Parts: sequence; structure tokens; C-alpha cells
Amino acid sequence: TAVREKTPFTCIIFNDVSFGALRIFQTNLYEGRHIGSLLGETDHVALARAYGADGIRVDRPENLKPALEKAAKSDIPMVIDVRIDPWERYYREPEFGDFHKF
Repeated sequence: TAVREKTPFTCIIFNDVSFGALRIFQTNLYEGRHIGSLLGETDHVALARAYGADGIRVDRPENLKPALEKAAKSDIPMVIDVRIDPWERYYREPEFGDFHKF
């Protein structure tokens, strides 16, 4: 839709080649047995270009700023595929309090 409507915007994918939250949950609860949470490699840049947008793959933190600057100057939709370590715990686990206290 964005390509068809000529809407320039930037989509940033933090790509850990998995369903990260589900994978971390399975690692913690099922001793590392993973079912359906580890994905294969997807070339999001190629997909963006196939649909008429553009894309940039970012493999190193220092390359993120130039990618964002290029995307800001683009007049077509842009996908930035930021590769992150699939085994890095990038969020805190939820803490559950007493259900009856509001």
C-alpha cells in the first residue's frame, strides 16, 4: 500500500531470526527446547525491493545512524533490517504481582 500510494516511511525490523519473546519463554520454561520459535533466514531487504520499496541491512551498531539518515532522505518506503543477537535477552521478564491488589 505504501509503495502504491507513494508514502515514504521507514519500517525498522529488529531481526533476531526468531519469535524472540516466545523463544526466551521456551528457553526459561522448557530447558531450551524450542518449538516453532526459531525461524530461518529472511532477506527483508530483497522482499522490500521486490515490492517496490528499498531496504538496508544493518549488521553493526555504528551503521544504524547512516541507515536512518538514508531512510529519512528517501522518497519511497524503506525497510531497515537491524540484525540483533538471537540469544541476547533484550527485555525483562514480566513480574506478576498479587492479583487481588489494585
